[in-house]
Amino acid sequence: MNKKFLLSLSLLATHAIASPLYHATAWMHQAFAHPVVAINGGLFNTGNAGFNKTFPMINESFYVYHGDFDNHTQGILGLFVGSDYQLQSNWHMQLGLAYNQSLSFHTTGTIFQGADVQSADNYEYSYNTVSRQFMLVGKFQKDAKLGWHPYGLVGVGASFNSTKSWNTTVPPFLTFTPEFKSKTNSAFTYQLGLGVDIDVYPQLRAGLGYRFADLGRNDLGNGTIDVVSINDNLKQKHVYTNNLIAELTYLF
Repeated sequence: MNKKFLLSLSLLATHAIASPLYHATAWMHQAFAHPVVAINGGLFNTGNAGFNKTFPMINESFYVYHGDFDNHTQGILGLFVGSDYQLQSNWHMQLGLAYNQSLSFHTTGTIFQGADVQSADNYEYSYNTVSRQFMLVGKFQKDAKLGWHPYGLVGVGASFNSTKSWNTTVPPFLTFTPEFKSKTNSAFTYQLGLGVDIDVYPQLRAGLGYRFADLGRNDLGNGTIDVVSINDNLKQKHVYTNNLIAELTYLF
């Protein structure tokens, strides 16, 4: 009697342990069976890039910087490598690493400088920026009819914003003005998006989406006036972009 009871108990325990392990192993096999690679490109637009700052009297002159904050549109390219996880029968999550890089975008503004307000003059400034982002991205998709896959996307990571080619219209033979060095800043970045992918072939999808991104901090290096450092610079805490992205995704 005791042997039968122990045998039954052993079989129940084995089933209780083996069944969850079997289902977990089956889910993991299904989930990890679909590596994903995607390439994308499109346009991004930013309307808040620029520097606002006032320097007090330096070498008997003051300097007031004001960004134009015009809309700037430029190209952006990206790559995503990850895995496709099936969450439910018609819900998937693609989780992986993404790299995005903008083409160089040109930003302008004005400088108001002089010994006093009455004698001050207005000039223009400009500089170029290239942004690179490395992010962990999650893309949540629903399998809809006719091979459509609407999705929501979220990404977080680090951005590296390189600002260079500082230039002004201040005539060098008339007066001095600060010259700012090139600089690459690292900052926290995030991205939110919505879109839809469509089956082109059984393993290939084409998609179109919108993404909002915060590229993070963007600074120039310290300034100099006639080779004398002023130990200060122009800085911006956040650069926001609106992106229109076309993407090709291959599921292995």
